[in-house]
Amino acid sequence: LVQNKYPSKDSKQQCDLTFARGKSHNPTSPPPPSPYNTALLLHPAIAPILSRVISHHGSSSSSSSRPNDGMTTPRNGQQQIVDYDYDSNELNYFANVPPFEHSLLVDPSTLANADHADIKLRNLPTSYALTGGDPEASVISSPSTRTDSSVVGGVHDLIGLTHLHEPAILHALRLRYDADIIYTSTGPILIAINPFQRMDHLYSGEVMERYRVQGEGVSAGGGGNSATPFKNGSRGLKGSVGAGAKKLPPHAYKTADDAYRAMKRGLENNVLMRGSTRKRQPAVASSANHAPTNQSILVSGESGAGKTVTTKIVLNYFAMLSKQITAEEAQMRLSSTRSPLGRMNSASSSNSRMNSSMTEDAHEEVCIEQQVLQSNPILEAFGNARTLRNDNSSRFGKYIDIRFTSTGKLSGAKIETYLLEKVRLIHPSAGERNYHVFYQFMEAASQRERREFGLDGLGLGDFKLLNGTGTVGRRDGVVDGEMHDEMLDAMVTIGFNPETISSLLRLITAILHTGNITFTATHQSNEHGMSDACSMDETHSSVTAARLLGVPLDDLAYALTYRAIRAGNEVVHSPLDKIQSEKACEGLMKATYGAVFDFIVSKVNESISNQHSSTNTQDNDAANASIGVLDIFGFETFEVNNFEQICINYTNEALQQQFNKYVFKLEQDEYEREGILWKFISFPDNQDVLDLIDRKHTGILALLDEQCIVPSSTDEKLARYLYAKFDEESQFIATSAQKADFTFSIQHYAGPVEYSTDHWLEKNNDQLPVSSVNLLMGSNFDLLSKTQKFIRTEDREGRGAIASTSVGAQFSAQLSQLRARIDATVPHYIRCLKPNNDMVPDCFDPTMIVDQLRCGGVLEAVRVSRAGYPTRYPHDVFMARYYILGYGQAKGKAVMTGEDSEVKWLVGKIAFGIWEDDHKAIMSKKIHEANITNNGVDCPETAQEFLSLDFSSRCAVAGLQLGRTKVFLRREALDRIEALRAQKFGVSALTIQRIARGSQARAYYRLLKQKLTRCVALIQRAYRRYTKRLLLATFAIKVQAIARGAIIRIRLCAQSATAHKRMWVPYNELEDLQWKLENVATERDELSAAKASMQDEILRLHSNVADITNAREAETRNLQKELAEKVSMQKEISTLNRKVSDITASKEAAVDNLQQELASVWQHLDDAKKVACQEQEQVSSKISSLEANLLESRAEEDRLG
Repeated sequence: LVQNKYPSKDSKQQCDLTFARGKSHNPTSPPPPSPYNTALLLHPAIAPILSRVISHHGSSSSSSSRPNDGMTTPRNGQQQIVDYDYDSNELNYFANVPPFEHSLLVDPSTLANADHADIKLRNLPTSYALTGGDPEASVISSPSTRTDSSVVGGVHDLIGLTHLHEPAILHALRLRYDADIIYTSTGPILIAINPFQRMDHLYSGEVMERYRVQGEGVSAGGGGNSATPFKNGSRGLKGSVGAGAKKLPPHAYKTADDAYRAMKRGLENNVLMRGSTRKRQPAVASSANHAPTNQSILVSGESGAGKTVTTKIVLNYFAMLSKQITAEEAQMRLSSTRSPLGRMNSASSSNSRMNSSMTEDAHEEVCIEQQVLQSNPILEAFGNARTLRNDNSSRFGKYIDIRFTSTGKLSGAKIETYLLEKVRLIHPSAGERNYHVFYQFMEAASQRERREFGLDGLGLGDFKLLNGTGTVGRRDGVVDGEMHDEMLDAMVTIGFNPETISSLLRLITAILHTGNITFTATHQSNEHGMSDACSMDETHSSVTAARLLGVPLDDLAYALTYRAIRAGNEVVHSPLDKIQSEKACEGLMKATYGAVFDFIVSKVNESISNQHSSTNTQDNDAANASIGVLDIFGFETFEVNNFEQICINYTNEALQQQFNKYVFKLEQDEYEREGILWKFISFPDNQDVLDLIDRKHTGILALLDEQCIVPSSTDEKLARYLYAKFDEESQFIATSAQKADFTFSIQHYAGPVEYSTDHWLEKNNDQLPVSSVNLLMGSNFDLLSKTQKFIRTEDREGRGAIASTSVGAQFSAQLSQLRARIDATVPHYIRCLKPNNDMVPDCFDPTMIVDQLRCGGVLEAVRVSRAGYPTRYPHDVFMARYYILGYGQAKGKAVMTGEDSEVKWLVGKIAFGIWEDDHKAIMSKKIHEANITNNGVDCPETAQEFLSLDFSSRCAVAGLQLGRTKVFLRREALDRIEALRAQKFGVSALTIQRIARGSQARAYYRLLKQKLTRCVALIQRAYRRYTKRLLLATFAIKVQAIARGAIIRIRLCAQSATAHKRMWVPYNELEDLQWKLENVATERDELSAAKASMQDEILRLHSNVADITNAREAETRNLQKELAEKVSMQKEISTLNRKVSDITASKEAAVDNLQQELASVWQHLDDAKKVACQEQEQVSSKISSLEANLLESRAEEDRLG
């Protein structure tokens, strides 16, 4: 059934309605004449009403007519309506839909007066006023439920669809799936359709950041952010309408962000309520029943729907939020040192210490987040396997409890697992695989590991645990070797030491070899005769298995071929036949693998859950909160369903009841208790199915435990017992054919499922025989001793653990704890849908989608969410959180008249403000420009009309309801009020910051003024000193100029006198010559005497040179002798004591100095000799000159005389 748009040209918005009456439709009959047909499945009871309002639409044109509807015959023989898809020119596809008998054309204006519970007309213009006393007639749905033609499918949230029925929901999902939009909101549920292809553009860091910004904007008021519901920065209620703001489409990130923001709001409320009681709240009684702070995200769906990937996406988003908080705190601490006073008072050393601590904190926090994320590859390797429906199917359920500090940082986590499918280890179905870890290790094992673990020359086909299904590869393109490397990296990140990792791989290989152990049937005589027995074959696999398990081969053979049974005070060891030994071997493998899985979970929890106490000691533990993420197996039905399937389906029944309880029953019961406007909506209740399975003493699980205790009980006896006990139960079905096969059926909420009782007693006991326990306890393998506490064992004397808890009882207890934990949180639902069984992209099977929607109760949830109030606050919490919205408003507006309750006055004031903003937006055509239509009934057009309504109607118009103890809010109303509150606090914060920064600035100014005064005095002193020095320099220049001028003038005078004297030089020379001639004789005599004395001096110098030469030679000889003595002494000292190297070096240096001094002496002697020669030459030259002068004098005398 396909919903199409109404024609815009007809003001009456006429539409075609068809309803089913159980008769076949003639495919050759002409279609209804309306050019725009809309098929709507209605209840048969409205046929009399429709018959009174039938009218025909006579105007139809060939250009606008649609093709005829087609019919197909499904597999069950019934006819199926197939409508024509006008956009893709393909036939549409709807299976199992009853055929239509009548096609009626209905005028909505006529139906407006029809008072019937099954008729809900939405998106009517304001001119249509619904009557009939429907309380919802006075309630305007939130703007998030309005259709938008620009959105694929018309709406992002299915509660905004015009018609609330399966065809409309299915059509919207199909349109969005074809447009690669896999996420759609349905009130409190996020629907995620598996695309079976990579869609990296949906999960990039940029997309994460956009949803984070939107979440922070909604919770903080936005500040102009387009993602927030408010774009203006108005103060108070006026002008804060956000009808035109665009929000991001549904996404797993948005669901995670909603849970995170709700948790932070709960923490804020707890802080508010722990504070002192305000004096302005005397009329509000204190309430201890505050809104829960802890949140939970429940990811459900059938196998292959994408639950595991969705859980990873949610965890990645929480890790990103935690890292963002850490970065913001570091930035705040860094920015606090950059204020004016901080710059003046902080030293570089303190800054470096602070930056270092911030870096260490950030690194430590990243490690915690990384450890939480890295737990997935480990658990997937040991707990996931390929099935017919999914290549990475989780064969266990897990609940991840993520802890956050009061600031919103991730501080740790704890993982709880449920019902690991250990039977898959032994008997995987055809076309499936065993657990991933076996294939990953076999592909990525190194040569050393192969030699050490006995894998040389062996492949996947050589092990019975891996080759029995005929399937070894994966269809999703994942490489096992790469996943093995990722698992090893994750183990290192989590904190597994290399010895533990190697031991885990060794134990995995030991299980593979144990699966290849074979037995040979024999016979053994006893007191009763011959009995069947067997012996374990000594093969490569058995020897290797014993070696890897750390036990002797004989002990392994004995543990698998004998059973210890206590008879009176004695323990009898009875042999086992071949089939029993094979069962014992399978039990050993299952118990060992299950214990290893539990050990890994405990190690992971030990690593990621102890971080809180060590890294966040400064936070108050009472302020911390948690968000739980549940990844549980979906509803399963196969050709053969066994004990595991009834446990899985029992889990889904319990979770479905919790969903019904949260979404339907508790919701509507609380509305009734609080006395708000509400119309009851029916919903399915599956309590009878839960009672059938887990009723105390009389349920299926209780009867199974009873049969496990009874001696010699069998699966066939159990089946007969169940037939007798539940013969009158309406949900228990057992036909004659089923009784012959020892099977039965249970009518689950998702449909009937047939169960086989084969091996129920064995699987419910799941106990390892005492002989096998003794074998493992005697092992020298350290890992086996660590896993002992995780193994379910028989009594130590072999009597059977009657007092121990069975698998069914243990699982039921775990499920009860899980339900109690979820009940203590605010749940958020993600329903993963599988579009087809072939796991191929772009293939939308409507039958599968409809079945999954019905199983999830989506239609009822949409109806409740559309008319419901998902957020509620106790009166005291509401006043503590939103009291600021009631103060600081303009006086004179009679918003409340005659009301004496402060809570009621505040709610009324907020309601009036919201209506006023909506009214202004409508008047300014903001809503029409955003292509949003009014939803519901006439909205009051004036303040007088609004105030004339009763208090409940005024609140309903604004999306609020005031109950007896709580205030109820629609989703849009909560966003708007939160934004208003954030705006108020933002303005207050700005005022406080303005005052504080002004005070800081004034203090900074005073300090600067003091420093400026000192700087001015210093500058003035320096300037004055400079000016004085400049004056002194000028004076010195003038003095120097005068002095230098005087000196120059004196020199000029002296030069003038010298020139005057030079004029008289010839006369003076003549006189001198005469005087010389007079004294020539005297000088000649003196020269002769001097020559004689010079000759004597030369002789004396020659004798002195000879003496000096002799003295030098003697000194040289003495030095050479002394040098020889010192050299010999050095040699002698070096031979006697080579350790005195420093003394030897000093002596050698002394010798070098002496040699240098000797060379210097020789140089001095050479210089003296040269000087003596020069002096002798000078004397000789003087004598020659005197002789020449004497001859000239004689010649002159002769010439003159």
